[in-house]
Amino acid sequence: MRRGLRLTSGLATGAALAAALLTATAAQAQTPRPAAAGSDELSAISCTSTHYCIAVGAQHVNRLGAGTSLALAWNGRGWQELPTPATSKSGSSLAGIDCLSARRCIAVGSIGSGSKTLAERWNGTTWRRLPMPAHDGALHAVSCTSARRCMAVGSDHVCELAEQWNGTTWRLVSTPSPCGPPQSGGLTSVTCLSGSSCQAVGNYMPDNETWLTLAESWNGIKWTRRGTSSPGDLASLNSVSCVSAARCMAVGSGFPVESRGQAAIAESWNGRAWALLSPSRRGAPATLNGVTCLRAAWCMAVGSFTRGALFPQAQTWNGGIWQMAQGPDVPGTLSGMSCPAQDRCLAVGSSGLDDFAALWNGARWRSVTSVPSP
Repeated sequence: MRRGLRLTSGLATGAALAAALLTATAAQAQTPRPAAAGSDELSAISCTSTHYCIAVGAQHVNRLGAGTSLALAWNGRGWQELPTPATSKSGSSLAGIDCLSARRCIAVGSIGSGSKTLAERWNGTTWRRLPMPAHDGALHAVSCTSARRCMAVGSDHVCELAEQWNGTTWRLVSTPSPCGPPQSGGLTSVTCLSGSSCQAVGNYMPDNETWLTLAESWNGIKWTRRGTSSPGDLASLNSVSCVSAARCMAVGSGFPVESRGQAAIAESWNGRAWALLSPSRRGAPATLNGVTCLRAAWCMAVGSFTRGALFPQAQTWNGGIWQMAQGPDVPGTLSGMSCPAQDRCLAVGSSGLDDFAALWNGARWRSVTSVPSP
């Protein structure tokens, strides 16, 4: 299956790469259904408390894939749609969000098919589009440490891309790009502890067939590339979370030799180097797309695995091993998550035909109904 799948785009996000591989496996059992007009897909979520979260993504408006950005608010019991600004006829999507409070959120994404970067700010009442440098590409994630300090990362279709917000304007930040034909790279996730301490992860292609994991560190002045362990020749890190400068966890997917197929992977950062870990495995193709760590001995990661179709997967880290978390046992995939408390996490994604969300209560996950499409 690894050699039979051909990805034709110049660069895919880590989650997109993992999803393509999983979908190819699921297709052996059933034919995937295309996104229907009006169907929603949620990519990321940020919670400021157990009763306030905002999730972002895209709503498909036709079967050709054009869509418009989507934002939903969670109040602890249900969802409410938050209308986003109109962009252009080519549509838009939001892929990442970070909220400092219920009145201060930054969301990032792209206009059209990733042709231009996009950023929007939530003030508690409305969304407002923020001006960005005239640059081709897509932003996949954002992390803010104050209202005047945010870092967003993504790809310009060839190289990794980073932009910094100072409360007034965005500016491009130079990255140690592993670029130039046939090499390309991109960043899929970022987490910042301060204006001078960020970790970002993603993937890069040293040639036209191989995908390897990528990690970079920001010290307030420049990005530095860090060595990672790439299991197999199709590997990606999709999400990263840090509790200190010397305690970070990144998750994704790869092809470890012992797994005999696609498997979820994790790597830990000790302040000096990344080390490969072994998440729990169901014996089925799997990926982890999102991770949140509240302390060094507790992380939650979400994603999906293949069992005829795609099903949600969640795992917890106790400081020594990864263990499967219970439920929900319904079709779907989870793309992003946020945990305001160890016994309260909210994860979002897609069921294939509509958006999908699941709530963690400290013992198990259960699906929670999202807002119906108008």
